[in-house]
Amino acid sequence: MTDQFEQNESRALREAIEKLSERVDTLEKTLFEKPTEVADTSETTAPPFASASAKSSEKTLPELEPEVAEPKISIPPPPSQLESMRPWAKTSRPEFGNFWRSGGDESWETVVGERWLTWLGSASLILAVAYFVPWAWRHYQLPAWLRVLVFHLAGVGILGVAKLFSRKQLPLLAQGVTGLGIFTLYTAAYAMHHHYHLGGDLSSTATFLDCALITALAIVIALRSNSAVVILLGALGGYLTPWIASSGGGEYVVTFVYLAFLNVALLVCALLRPWQFLKPLAVVATAVMFLDWMFHPLSDVSTLWGTEWLLVLHAVIFFVGTTFPSLRWRQSSVDADLLALAGNSLWFVGATWLLFHQRSDQQLAAVCWGMSALHAVFFAWTYRRVTNADRMPRLHLALAIVFFTLAVPLQLRDSLDYLAYAWAAEGLVFTAIAVYFGDRQLARAGQIVLGLAIARALLFDFSSAPELVGNSPIDRRFLVILCSGLATMAAGSSHWWVPRLVSPRDGVVSLDQQDGGLLLALGNVVAMIGLTCQWDSRLVLVLWSLDAAFVWGIGFATGNRSARKYALLLSLILVGGRVLYHGAHVDTPFLCLLNERFGSLVLVALLYFVPAWYVRTRLSRNGPMLSEFEQGIPALLHVLANVVLLGAFSLEIHDWHRPVNNWLGHASTAEQVTYSVVWTIYAGVLVAIGFWLKYRLPRVMGLLGFLLVAFKVFFVDLANLPLILRVLALAAFGGTLLVTSFWYQKFSARLKSET
Repeated sequence: MTDQFEQNESRALREAIEKLSERVDTLEKTLFEKPTEVADTSETTAPPFASASAKSSEKTLPELEPEVAEPKISIPPPPSQLESMRPWAKTSRPEFGNFWRSGGDESWETVVGERWLTWLGSASLILAVAYFVPWAWRHYQLPAWLRVLVFHLAGVGILGVAKLFSRKQLPLLAQGVTGLGIFTLYTAAYAMHHHYHLGGDLSSTATFLDCALITALAIVIALRSNSAVVILLGALGGYLTPWIASSGGGEYVVTFVYLAFLNVALLVCALLRPWQFLKPLAVVATAVMFLDWMFHPLSDVSTLWGTEWLLVLHAVIFFVGTTFPSLRWRQSSVDADLLALAGNSLWFVGATWLLFHQRSDQQLAAVCWGMSALHAVFFAWTYRRVTNADRMPRLHLALAIVFFTLAVPLQLRDSLDYLAYAWAAEGLVFTAIAVYFGDRQLARAGQIVLGLAIARALLFDFSSAPELVGNSPIDRRFLVILCSGLATMAAGSSHWWVPRLVSPRDGVVSLDQQDGGLLLALGNVVAMIGLTCQWDSRLVLVLWSLDAAFVWGIGFATGNRSARKYALLLSLILVGGRVLYHGAHVDTPFLCLLNERFGSLVLVALLYFVPAWYVRTRLSRNGPMLSEFEQGIPALLHVLANVVLLGAFSLEIHDWHRPVNNWLGHASTAEQVTYSVVWTIYAGVLVAIGFWLKYRLPRVMGLLGFLLVAFKVFFVDLANLPLILRVLALAAFGGTLLVTSFWYQKFSARLKSET
């Protein structure tokens, strides 16, 4: 009814404004086209030189007296009736959000003098009361009941002073003094039980009732004064009441029934006033109270089911309090509603797991499936009532899928070992739903859950002892980390495949694909790390190289510059680091040029060669302009590729002459000669390729190689070679240098043109 009235009102206003706009446009057009024809109808005398033109204009100018139709607007209902339709909007939002901020034209002097001094003074008096009560207990000789009565009367008197300040239009001072009065009353109740023990055996009961009445009084005062500060003090005192009045006897039923009434009262306050922060506050406080009881020495098997049913009671209260306003009045949910709803459901399942996970007859899977079905039903219901414009339906959908995925892991005995699986699945679900609905906050929640899954997998599972899955050769650590990485990659890719699977919808904002790219990159790295749990051989280096090559291919095929930068980082940091990790080690018996070390290093060299060639030849000539960062990629990768490839040949020479995995051993004369020959050939090939490709970098590297070989030949090889071998070595090396010089002299014109 309210929505229909507001739509009719808006439609009538819109039509009236359009009609007025059309008439104003007509008047302005007529006036600007004939500015001299506007007659002066006032009684003032016109100037003499303008009288003739005025008289002539009176004959031709029509009278412009537009009749503006009065808009037909339906009369809204009186404020009292409108307020009854929307009980949550009866009062304006309090100034709790501007507690420490100045507003309007207030100076800092006013802010400090009015606000800060009020709260600092109230805090000082509260501390004074806190210290005065135990001092009075030790030094005053009055009867105990009289001292407690004086404390209570003092609290009531302070509240009376606060009422006077409120009537004098001093709201800040009234709120501060009200807080002091409420604290004084709670302090009196605490002293009645812990210092004076009034009531004997009924001391706990009397204190409990006293605190309950004080809490009710604080709630009433907060509602009447519309003070968020007072309601916070009342809520704090209400949740501290069980500890204040506790006798240590384990009266958990009375405690949590009292908390149920307190939570209902706070939820009603959040409904009547814009104090939505009370909902998550109540959920957190209730969870703390339950945890305190669950780990209490008196909490045992006999109290198990009683605690569980009290959990159910509080879960129902919070579920109704966070969902009912949207269903009943189609009230838009805010962040506090969604936070309380998600926290309540997750806390209920978590607390149930704490109570029953060690019992052989536990049915935690049934609990999760029941919660999943409940949230699925409310997803359909809230989606029908508030549509996609509200975030509550998608939160119900996300929670339904989350509990469905948690069912099996929580049912298993070693449930913590499967925590990373569950979190990874939840993060994927959150992200996919967030992309579908265009919900950025839900996407952030999904990223946080995925981060928890990755942290669990890398910090706990990765460092644990190797463990095979059943009779299979698969390591459990590898499976956990791989699944976490794949789920993160799937969540990142959902930024692309979800919009393609569904048709575009009005009002849905597409999320930033950069977040999806970051998730893809992170998940890929996690999956690569997981491979090291299954293998420690050069197979990991091969798989990492293929992974980096695949990313290079995606970057080139899609023209994505970020993907190319990510592939470069993978190639340099992960692949390069893995090359250094393995070093000269050979896993299998050595066979020259036919072993996994040489093959893996050649693959790494190709990983560096191919992207460098593609960036230089394709992108720089036919593609978009390269950034300054990418212009240095070809040179860097070419240098690394040649270093890796030459190192691979050198390692083969070393093991061929002395087949032991000790690179620091003394090299023989034949080995040194082989190095010189192979390095010389390699340098010559580099120079030849440089001339063939018209590329200066290989030629420069070849020349540097020749200089290195020349130094080695003259200062190392000649000292250890027989005379005839010296002659042959010098002749071969000198001939190679002359051939290279011939190439440079023949193609000198080409070199100048390249320059």
